[in-house]
Amino acid sequence: MPPTAVDLIPPALLPSAKRLIRIARRMIGSPHLPAWQYVPEGWRKAQETGWSDHSIVETQKRKWPAFVAAVSGTGMLGVAHEMPEIVNDVVGHHNTIMTFAYVLAREAAGRRRMSVLDWGGGMGHYAVIARSVLPDVTFDYTVVDLPDLCRAGREVLPDVRFEAETAAWSGGTFDLTVASSALQYVEDWPSQLRTLAKVTAGRVYVTRIPIVEHAATHVVMQRPHHVGYTTEYIGWVFNRGEFIREAEAAGLVLEREVIIEPGLLAEGAPEEFRWGGFLFKASPNEDRHR
Repeated sequence: MPPTAVDLIPPALLPSAKRLIRIARRMIGSPHLPAWQYVPEGWRKAQETGWSDHSIVETQKRKWPAFVAAVSGTGMLGVAHEMPEIVNDVVGHHNTIMTFAYVLAREAAGRRRMSVLDWGGGMGHYAVIARSVLPDVTFDYTVVDLPDLCRAGREVLPDVRFEAETAAWSGGTFDLTVASSALQYVEDWPSQLRTLAKVTAGRVYVTRIPIVEHAATHVVMQRPHHVGYTTEYIGWVFNRGEFIREAEAAGLVLEREVIIEPGLLAEGAPEEFRWGGFLFKASPNEDRHR
């Protein structure tokens, strides 16, 4: 049998070559695939690299200087690091940052120092925002994410703690815990929410999650090719009532609900979702361990 093109690639280059082939196939197929698509069979492991794809780190590193410049100074804060290009005048992203600033201010009231756990915090974008909107508060900031994002984050924010292993942070206690556009990408999200509640002394803020009012919690596939990520990943769309009940079961008390921006109807999904968030007050530790 004659050799194929893959057979002719040197072994040392094979992983990179296979990745380039996957990227090319996705890019060729992307015009025919919806950016958001309902997954009727529920959670499944059909993703290849998902959030571990190298394009995510590469794209965030490329945009990092522009992001830092955009949230510094006196300009508008309609900034999102996952836009195709960094701008500062997008209303939905202004809601994201200003509601985050509100949450920080609620927890920081009367104190000059505050500990924050940013679960799913990427390269530390929210740490930069926190320092920008509350410059008089000293933050002991911990970001939890995948190893590659943590390594990239340490390069640009050496004074922020980055952790990729649960054991490294799950024994601590934080004044504020934030999970922004993160919890929906965990299969056992109720368990993860309980873990976040247990390490929080003050408030838990879960935001930028897709929410529906009537349909049951369901799964969608997201293809974020337009922002530079040559990957795809699945995530939950949460039924609002179910999400609040699971939070209450974790010992959290709803303090404020926020709306971030309108969502969309994923292809084939039972209901259009919106982007929203919830600020919870954590119960005393003894109540959460019962």
